Amino acid sequence: MERASCKICILGYHKVSDVIRKALHLMGEEAGEITVADCNINNLAEIVRAQQIAGCDIFIAGSGNAAEFRRISQMPMVELRISNLDYLIGLHKALTLGRAPAFVKHRHTHAIPAELFSSIVGRDIPIYSYEDSFELQKIVEREDVDVIIGAAYPVELANAAGKAGVLVTPSIETIQETIRRARRSVEINRERTKQRQLFNGVVEQSGAGIVVTDASGRIIVFNSAAEQLTGVSRAQVIGQPVGQVLPPLGEIPPTADHGANQEGRRLMNGTMVHYRSRMLSAQGEPFARVCFLDIDNRRGGGKRSVRIDRKGWDNLAAGAPAMEACVQRARQLAGVSGNLCILGEKDTDRGGVAEALFHASARSGAPLMELDVSLISPESARAYLIGQEDIHGVTRG
Repeated sequence: MERASCKICILGYHKVSDVIRKALHLMGEEAGEITVADCNINNLAEIVRAQQIAGCDIFIAGSGNAAEFRRISQMPMVELRISNLDYLIGLHKALTLGRAPAFVKHRHTHAIPAELFSSIVGRDIPIYSYEDSFELQKIVEREDVDVIIGAAYPVELANAAGKAGVLVTPSIETIQETIRRARRSVEINRERTKQRQLFNGVVEQSGAGIVVTDASGRIIVFNSAAEQLTGVSRAQVIGQPVGQVLPPLGEIPPTADHGANQEGRRLMNGTMVHYRSRMLSAQGEPFARVCFLDIDNRRGGGKRSVRIDRKGWDNLAAGAPAMEACVQRARQLAGVSGNLCILGEKDTDRGGVAEALFHASARSGAPLMELDVSLISPESARAYLIGQEDIHGVTRG
């Protein structure tokens, strides 16, 4: 059963953790289930793994910890940001402690507006960036810097080196609002998960094949019914261009009206399939195409296992001399084991002659297949009429 509560872990560091605990105390029961873990970039990975195993839903981290977190984990995280006012207060304090203060930040954290601060105090204030403890130690030991302004870890190293340090921390109000943002983020993600599960359930239970492609034409949804109709597995097509793995669907032309349905027939996996395609748009921009597939049950619509009406020679009207000669010739050829081609004008019942030939032949006990060759694209003709072997296996003609 899904937890109603939300477990949050705040990745802090010594004095910053003290400020965080004070903010939590003032929030009271509103704070909920929160763990404050003292850590830095050196032991962050170990703590994150332990909290993840303990069931943490989301993390909160500031500056350097947040940058390192993004590098090592895909878990949800909200950054605890420091305002420009907090930096400016720290700078004024640093100017009272030394002659050469400098901001020190993790390379992947948000930029500090050095030019703005320099113009306010009337002198250049440098900013140094680090990515690991080794780089940070070299910055702290610079001779032209006597006051470090930054997060807890750089300030601690500065104090250990005999230099002054000014810790810049977020305000209690910022901490409390970040906790509320983290909780809202968890609630939104849980709701999206429910919707995604509902969507997946509906798609999988659908009797129609459902294929969805993104704006670039790559397949992002492919349900079980689509697998059965096309003869291709989901693992083979997800993320692939639809025209490459399913040429008959790739041939569907785009429509100028993104809200209009397109319908047609395509021969797929030896079966005539009826498709309905619709482009989905948001604010006038197309972002996906959804295609519904089902077996076309109309006459001439592909493979059928049962014939309702079995025509023979008696069903053919052969009053005209030319037709009489044609039927006689067809009767003679009924016993031929090779392939036959019937040519004729439209509406001369070529299909009736072909059906009578079939039922008079030695193959009459086998299923009769009707294919509308006009619906087979040149790219698909070889696979459907002759057969081929490719990365998807063997396709029989």
